[in-house]
Amino acid sequence: MKKVLMSVFLLFVLVLSPIGSFASQNGQASELDDVVLSNLGPSDRTVVQGDSITLSFDMTNNEATDLTFDITSTTPSDGSGHTLAAPQFADVLVATGLTVPVTFTLNTGQNQAPGTYSAVITATDTPGDTVTGTLNYDVIVEEEDPSMIVEGLNANGDLVLSGEEDTQQSNIPTSEFTVRNDGNVDLIDLRLSLNGNLNDDEIEIEVLVGEDEERLYDDGSNEVSLGNLNAGASSTVTVKTMIPNGIKEDLYSGLMTVYAFNYETETTQTFDLIVKVEPEVCTDGRVADGQFVSGPNSGNGLRISIDNPDDGDSFEIGEEFDVEASVSNEGAEDLDVTIEAILYNLDQNDEINTWESESVEINEDESEDFTITISFPNDDDMDADDTYVLYVKTLEDGNEDDYCNYDSVEIELDRNKDDVVVDEFALTPSVVSQGSVLQMSVNVHNIGTDKQEDVYVQVINAELGLDLSSNKFDLKEYDKSGNDALRTFTFEVPSDAVVKDYLIEAVVYFDQADESSSMFSTLTVQQASEGVVAEEPVEEVTEGTVVEGTTTTPTTYNPTGSFVQSVGSSSTFWIVGDIILAVLVIVLLVLIFRRK
Repeated sequence: MKKVLMSVFLLFVLVLSPIGSFASQNGQASELDDVVLSNLGPSDRTVVQGDSITLSFDMTNNEATDLTFDITSTTPSDGSGHTLAAPQFADVLVATGLTVPVTFTLNTGQNQAPGTYSAVITATDTPGDTVTGTLNYDVIVEEEDPSMIVEGLNANGDLVLSGEEDTQQSNIPTSEFTVRNDGNVDLIDLRLSLNGNLNDDEIEIEVLVGEDEERLYDDGSNEVSLGNLNAGASSTVTVKTMIPNGIKEDLYSGLMTVYAFNYETETTQTFDLIVKVEPEVCTDGRVADGQFVSGPNSGNGLRISIDNPDDGDSFEIGEEFDVEASVSNEGAEDLDVTIEAILYNLDQNDEINTWESESVEINEDESEDFTITISFPNDDDMDADDTYVLYVKTLEDGNEDDYCNYDSVEIELDRNKDDVVVDEFALTPSVVSQGSVLQMSVNVHNIGTDKQEDVYVQVINAELGLDLSSNKFDLKEYDKSGNDALRTFTFEVPSDAVVKDYLIEAVVYFDQADESSSMFSTLTVQQASEGVVAEEPVEEVTEGTVVEGTTTTPTTYNPTGSFVQSVGSSSTFWIVGDIILAVLVIVLLVLIFRRK
């Protein structure tokens, strides 16, 4: 009996044991093992900011039936508020007893903060939602070298403030730049300093960060704090200047430096601060609806941008080029708009020339493109070493006091070593009859930097048989006396010339005749009137004029009377008479003495 009871007890214990439990379930996994997520890869899950990383895991279905699983992930987080976008999964069908691989991709931002980002993947069968598996995963975003950039500068990388002398509170020149944290680490205590000689010229610089305004001295002695800058964040800095009265129109500059205190070496950026003291371009300065605006692309009025030429472009004397500008109307009404191009010599404080466009109506919130063709005039005072500024202003036609703005670029004058031009070619008269005499004057000018030897001028037209050349001569350099010369030619128009217009070309040859320049004038030939005899060409030489070529028709002398008639009124007749009379007297005396 005891043996029977002992056997029953042992059997009961066996049934309750794990072995018995396993046997009772007929080899099936427990409920937690119905779906298994395992084998997370790769083992190195490190990624650089801005890059993506692909991960994978295996999913095993231990259920007795095929199952479709809905897979989700929590948002990967570093625990400090920085996150990655949660990956997205498609539903996955896993047959009973099989294992399938699943892949997914995580993307990091350009300025993703460094750290370990963790999340949980959950797989749930559909539609029953009774079988669930989970998998913890993480990725590491590496810490990159700190990076900071400065934006909002002009094409040359400068911050430009422009305005007239004697700044008033109503028209303070203002400009902005932006500092951006381009790395994935936070930048602590950004600082801004200035070095230069602006204060020596009594030009004041002020910096506005948020609501705080602080004076910035140009000896680097004070640094303005710009605050902190988190990874990917940016901050806008406003710079103002006060320009004193009586200062020379010119460009004044200093060097600005900005850096983060915790990464000074890695983040230091420098750029030029340029203060343009400008002439009076707009009568009342830059204005929009009568209110001062700080720059060409600000204000609720006319805004202007020069599209051509670019800053630093160079042009030769007399070379024509297009000034292209885009004007937008940001005001609340339609405006009739014109633009003016003003070429200005900063070194001489001299306005060289102006050009104006036609008026164009620009509706509010619309823009128009303008083009004006201009050139550097032929002027000996134009020094290639001077600073030239092209101002292009836009204004409401007839109402400059309310709407006026302007933009500017610095352009260069390029004088070649060898450059002679024909700057005047005149035909006198410009309308002639067949067989008439034409006078041509050609003025040439050395606009180059080298003296020119053996220069000569030619006037030509093959149809008229015109081909005259001057003697060779020398021209001094462009900035010296004797740099120009006038040559004059006369020509008899053929009596059988076709009645029409002719293009006469005047050519100057220089640089040992390797180079030439020319100008054309139009000659109109008319029908000669009957009975009109062409005048003989007469050479007239005035001071500074050289008659270099004359073409005439040979003539024959035909007497119309007797010899006596031709000389009867001259003293020759009386001399001959006296001689004959003397001879007769002598002969008579000889005869008388012989008779005696």
